[in-house]
Amino acid sequence: MTTLFRSAVAIGVLMAAVGIHGQALAAPVTVSDSAIQTVDGQDFNFNFAGLPASDGTAGSLTIRIRGDFSIGASLGESYAFNLDGLLSVADLQATNANLITSFGFNDILFEEIFAINGATMSAIAANGVASLLVDYAVGVNVGLSAAPSIMVTLNYQSAAVNAVPEPGSLALLVMGLVAAASARKRVA
Repeated sequence: MTTLFRSAVAIGVLMAAVGIHGQALAAPVTVSDSAIQTVDGQDFNFNFAGLPASDGTAGSLTIRIRGDFSIGASLGESYAFNLDGLLSVADLQATNANLITSFGFNDILFEEIFAINGATMSAIAANGVASLLVDYAVGVNVGLSAAPSIMVTLNYQSAAVNAVPEPGSLALLVMGLVAAASARKRVA
């Protein structure tokens, strides 16, 4: 067997072996949904389906709201949320810390980001579906904002999955083995 032929066989076998074993791939998962507020004190139901399993690390839930909320005022302008019964917070209000911009006294845009620990994130994504209920208090009026809306985003890391070997790598392996076998027959 020539040195060039041996090198080609070795490269083919090596490339095929790498393709067969593949590598574990994890990917960031981001799912979002939004809604327009149409009534005072509205409840919003968001359902995310087809979620891949979590890799067990922390994730986050972001809630961005534009509407009838006043900074630091206890005018009944609050909201609560429940994510699959595993993460819930009540009596949330707009503050200077989460304010993005103010369009007027009763029309502001603000955002809250909630950390989700790894175990809770795994439980939320375990069955591939997550349900989020956001409940506005009765004092959150629809008519006091020019564009009352809500956007929710769930972020986490998917579980690692093994890459599927590509057919080209398998073909290279087979060609390398056939070439090695035919070279042995010629030498013998």
